Amino acid sequence: MESLRPAVPHPLRRRAFVAVALVWAVLLISAFVQAERSSDMTDERPATGDYAVVAKAGDLAIEAGELKLWMRLKRSEVIGAYRKSDGELVLPDDWNKSFNGRTPLEALKKEALSGAIRAKAKQTLAKRFGIDSDYGYRKLSAMLTAENRRRNEAKSRGEAVYGPLQFEETTYYEYLLSNLDLKLKQALGGLTEPDYASRIDEAANELQLSLVVDRDVYDALTAP
Repeated sequence: MESLRPAVPHPLRRRAFVAVALVWAVLLISAFVQAERSSDMTDERPATGDYAVVAKAGDLAIEAGELKLWMRLKRSEVIGAYRKSDGELVLPDDWNKSFNGRTPLEALKKEALSGAIRAKAKQTLAKRFGIDSDYGYRKLSAMLTAENRRRNEAKSRGEAVYGPLQFEETTYYEYLLSNLDLKLKQALGGLTEPDYASRIDEAANELQLSLVVDRDVYDALTAP
């Protein structure tokens, strides 16, 4: 008569099965850990192009696109300054020509960085009063796209569109900063223009103390 009891695995076979199971478990865990590390490395990979961080002031980042925007805003000012002190510039050749130990491009980057820091100073003050002023370059680009789309759609519906049909990047940025100035002045108690400028100078000087520049990104920027 056949026995109805289940067969009992041989001890050696049981140990072999456990060993194989352990090996597979180790392999699966290793694969999972490696995948997590790869994901972390991807997430921590520094941004490139216009989203690369060119400088940090405190906990605020200045992206390359933002500094390039300020370079366009300061371009005429720097050209005018060199015309007064060093004669007519022949552009684009003279951007990298040294005048009294400094090139116009170096002067332009310095003025642009100063402008960006002042903008960050305004954003820092605005945050204290609960005013939304996150105009980092990535968000600025998204806001500009959305605003231009809204204006196009309004025109297609036959609605009135005040101001330009399509904002240029610099124009839109100046528009945002102008509105921010109005809100900040009101929040600060209706300061006069000189007093407001002085307050922004103080905040900008504080940020300047913690400024750290990524020279690789900064030096790679070219004239607009």
